[in-house]
Amino acid sequence: MMVVARLMRVLLIFSSCLLVLLFATVISAAFLRYGFSTGSVKIDDLQHYAFGALILFSIAAAFWSERHVKVEVFDIAKNRSIGERYRQFWLILLVFFPFGLLVFLSVPDVLSSWQSLEGSAEPNGLGGLFLLKTLFPFAAVLMVVLVFGKMFSLQDKSS
Repeated sequence: MMVVARLMRVLLIFSSCLLVLLFATVISAAFLRYGFSTGSVKIDDLQHYAFGALILFSIAAAFWSERHVKVEVFDIAKNRSIGERYRQFWLILLVFFPFGLLVFLSVPDVLSSWQSLEGSAEPNGLGGLFLLKTLFPFAAVLMVVLVFGKMFSLQDKSS
């Protein structure tokens, strides 16, 4: 559990850096566009890459810190009965099953992207789109690890 907590700390720091990068690229793109009537496809691509990575990592961070919007059925409380904790266990497993499925469905696309070192679809765009596509299965695996961490913490509370 300590390893997951450290991983989440690193993830939160990385997400904060991505947010600063996203803010800086949006401001610079607006400044270039409206101040100098020019633009940069690379800055636009960097905005897209930073936003995509930020969203993927923020899902995991919000789930782990329990700061996401949730229905009361999924509320993990300390004073629940053992039956409610087991129901919670299975509901978490059911709801986050698609993240496990995403790993298997996205791997062929990621491998294909790595083989061609896929870049931006825009001319003169930023390369490295294959790195962003790699984050999809990585984020899905991270969510699966976090779900199992939550499930084990539910089991610890029941004993």
